[in-house]
Amino acid sequence: MKVQRQEVLAAFRANPLPLLERYAPGGRVRGQEYVACTPWRQDRNPSLSFNLLKGVGADFAGDWRGDALSLAMRATGYPYPQILEELGQLYGGGVPAPFARQTQPRPSPVQPAVKAAFQPVWPAWTEPQRPHSIRLRGRDGMWHLTKVERFHLYRDADSHPLYATLCARHPDGRKEFRWMCFGRLKSGEAPRWHYKAPPEPRPLYGLHELALRPSAPVLVVEGEQTAETLHLDPDFPYVAVTSPGGAANPHKADWSPLMGCNVTIWPDNDPPGLDYAERVKCLCWKAGALSVAVVNVEGLPTKWDLADSLSAPEFQKGLEVTP
Repeated sequence: MKVQRQEVLAAFRANPLPLLERYAPGGRVRGQEYVACTPWRQDRNPSLSFNLLKGVGADFAGDWRGDALSLAMRATGYPYPQILEELGQLYGGGVPAPFARQTQPRPSPVQPAVKAAFQPVWPAWTEPQRPHSIRLRGRDGMWHLTKVERFHLYRDADSHPLYATLCARHPDGRKEFRWMCFGRLKSGEAPRWHYKAPPEPRPLYGLHELALRPSAPVLVVEGEQTAETLHLDPDFPYVAVTSPGGAANPHKADWSPLMGCNVTIWPDNDPPGLDYAERVKCLCWKAGALSVAVVNVEGLPTKWDLADSLSAPEFQKGLEVTP
């Protein structure tokens, strides 16, 4: 039976590797291409490429272009009838099942390296050194060395250090707040103080004062500076506490130490302060406080802060609280 050209080409498309490995040995499949050294020339590097889907190839270091039959004829020097008969014997005279597309498995996408989470160590083993200055990136994209204006250390009930907050001012007058927390950046390393935020929920400021006077009423104020000023007055009847992160983040603090306490909230006299007071009121009730009241700041100067003057008339006026 005479072998037909179309039968050979159909068989080649169904299974091209037997022909290519016979007439261009030593090659390998790269994606949709079979790449090998040119058999009729001593190549140091592969220059013959054959497209497995299109059924055509080329010698990029020479002048050959053609299909599978042309490749076999060029590699052996046989005439067309003889090479057609040889390919018929190679493929057994039949046409195999359709060629399944030979593609290499798609590599899985490269996943970005997962940065190890900061591991806090509480209580801290050492007291932190207050930084005199820190570098802040300004709106111009440049780093500026700025002076630290405020530094507040949070302690647990036993007065052990937990974490700290600090405030620095940009050259243009803007304030920026930073955290300091004791812990590890990766497992196995010795813990130390880092410019990292503590995990939530975060302990309140003033827990060590609350432990010294557990039966005293509690006054929740806005900001560590206010609480610290009140701590310095030995005759002040309340234990002052506050939450970290400013007026916008009372929900990120742990209010459970106020369980069983009589709590009064003194907000700053501005919209953020009044909103802070309402949110803290709900959180204190949820924590199990015995009573919760909010200082009536109506009529006080705008943005007036309790730490401005403990002896001011506004202080006495503010003690008229509303439940």
